Amino acid sequence: SENLGIDPEKIHAALRLAYISLTRVSTPRLFVLTSYGTIPDNALNLLASLGIDAIGFDLVKGEVPHATVSLAETTLVAGVIDGHNIWRGDLGAAFEKLEALSTLGAAAVSASTSTSLFHVPHTLKGEEHLDAGLRSWLAFADEKVAQIVTLAKGLTDGRDSIAADIAAADAALADRASADGVRVDAVTEPASRAGIQEGDV
Repeated sequence: SENLGIDPEKIHAALRLAYISLTRVSTPRLFVLTSYGTIPDNALNLLASLGIDAIGFDLVKGEVPHATVSLAETTLVAGVIDGHNIWRGDLGAAFEKLEALSTLGAAAVSASTSTSLFHVPHTLKGEEHLDAGLRSWLAFADEKVAQIVTLAKGLTDGRDSIAADIAAADAALADRASADGVRVDAVTEPASRAGIQEGDV
């Protein structure tokens, strides 16, 4: 709301009116996907207090929110795999965020991408001409969905059940980080000064 020049309280009042009306209808169930980055804690409190069935967050750019109202009837959907870029996600870090979200007392926690996957190509199938090392660093839409499925298994069966997948992702990330030509100081230093971080592009 700070970008709209409108008093946040007026926006919250409008949201409250809209969602109270919507939650009075028995169907459909309501899933509200919040904007990119960290959402204010009071926004989570507002949405949860209105009976929204599920609330989604971007936990790639944002942080795990804090709630001061009960989330016992709310499903939290964590966007922990980056939907903006073509790179393989850090499964270990993503699962840690899911575990942190699980401490908030929600009815359930689900894994998701941080955004729609229309930003990325469809699949790595058919890209076998690429160097095998490069392919191991990449994740297009199908591969990102597979990562979400892996994280969902971890939520159900525990971290140990996906330990091999986490280790494989860690190895690919480490290989990319140390590969020649991946980071060029003449490019990364000016970008960093401009506030552009790795993964933004």
